[in-house]
Amino acid sequence: MLDTNNYVVFGNFQPVFGTTNTTSSILIPGFEEDYVLLSIFALDINGNAFFESWQLLFGSVDMPVLVLGVDGNPASGVTVQANATTYVSVGQSGTTDSSGMVTFTNLIETTIGLVARDAQNQIGVDGIAATPLLVTMHLIPYNTPSNITNFGFANGTQGWSGGTLVSVVDKRDNGIGLDVSTNSQYDLQTVSATFKTFPFTETAYIRYMFQTDEVPGGYFGTQFNDYFVIIIRDDIGDYTTYENSMNGLGIGAFDSDGATQWYTLTLDVVNAKSVQFDVGVSNVVDNLYQSQVIIDKVGDLTCDGCGDCSTCPGDPMCQDVCQNPPSQSCAFYRNCVEATDHCGPGGYPLAFGEKNCNKFQNNLLQFSATGQTWIWATALCLQQALVPVATSACDASTACSIIQQAAFDSHPACYVNSGFCSLEPSDYIAVITTVGGDLFSLEALKEIALTAAGCVENIISGIESQIQSLAAEVVTGVEQAAVNAAEIIALTIARKFFQSLLPQ
Repeated sequence: MLDTNNYVVFGNFQPVFGTTNTTSSILIPGFEEDYVLLSIFALDINGNAFFESWQLLFGSVDMPVLVLGVDGNPASGVTVQANATTYVSVGQSGTTDSSGMVTFTNLIETTIGLVARDAQNQIGVDGIAATPLLVTMHLIPYNTPSNITNFGFANGTQGWSGGTLVSVVDKRDNGIGLDVSTNSQYDLQTVSATFKTFPFTETAYIRYMFQTDEVPGGYFGTQFNDYFVIIIRDDIGDYTTYENSMNGLGIGAFDSDGATQWYTLTLDVVNAKSVQFDVGVSNVVDNLYQSQVIIDKVGDLTCDGCGDCSTCPGDPMCQDVCQNPPSQSCAFYRNCVEATDHCGPGGYPLAFGEKNCNKFQNNLLQFSATGQTWIWATALCLQQALVPVATSACDASTACSIIQQAAFDSHPACYVNSGFCSLEPSDYIAVITTVGGDLFSLEALKEIALTAAGCVENIISGIESQIQSLAAEVVTGVEQAAVNAAEIIALTIARKFFQSLLPQ
């Protein structure tokens, strides 16, 4: 039960005033911002510290979507998913009515990825800024497979509906790839190809990179958030799709030319007779800076081994970007670990690793310079710790639990070795505010108290100094006095939490 005299609510790290409460609830006034990290620091009636945080999105854009079938007529009964690419796992789903319409309500003003799919495995895609104007999507049919047996580009663009051949150079070899560009267009640009599979084919794959001129142009983090989508589907109704945008990938995913490393998307196609690849890329808001997806390789995998990148190089975890995760990016969890081990929305890669990585990334500016350095060093350490485990976890029945345990075991050392014990007092509040009641993070802090001598004591000392400094500060305004009082409450509750970690 809540100690109604000892709690404080923060919205985007600023105290929220005007709340009311009972011992079991807190009523919070509304917010004006589109994005709010809501966090609560509190004591229960027994004096125990507890806290929680939530990422809240508030939008006001109602976006009508019209889906047209292959015949050009409105398509009813089509499932449409709208995803806010900058905020992973945030989206809405709807089904078109008899006039082919579905309207998504209260969308946040960011890049929205749209994926439509009907019962015949026909798919429509688009990536645009949320808009109240009508958006029209065209379903892409599942095509008759080409007779070409080489999935790659030895036959040029034969078998593909578009794109331009380009030279591809990486550390493995020089070759030819297919460039799908925005071409100064506002609309989504797509290409498709359908190939026959072999009786022994187990997996279809596509290897790709995303490049955008917006990054060297200085527009990362803005509304000019270009989008791409990769789809693999087969003739028996199975499909997989990956969509993202510049901001969603994180600045660390790009080199100085605005290019990512190579990623691989795979689909199990056992029992299928053909497979289709669909690739799309779009400008968002403007068409002045171009973006492109470059396809390096497409093909089928017959490797039934696991954990050996020399014999199974097509596995997502075997890509260079997965074996050596870049700093300042959260894409590793979805593009590498989840793409390889398929733990699902409740598994560690998506529900914990990606979720918390993105929470820290979304709230990075609330930390000191030292705190920001710690965040990215810790994020990279946690990803590197999972590389050998995710690569070699072969038994589907145990792989996800093994990955989760390895991740849990790596948290304390990654926190400490990245400088957790030397952060600013305000950073500890920011850490708690960001992770809230996340089990992995809180258990890691408890483990640090047991293994890092003097760490928690130093944290408590720093927090106490900050409390004294705020209490001694002379303020003239009522508003600043209220802010200081709220921060003192939060610091006091944080101190109580860290004191509870000390051996009794």
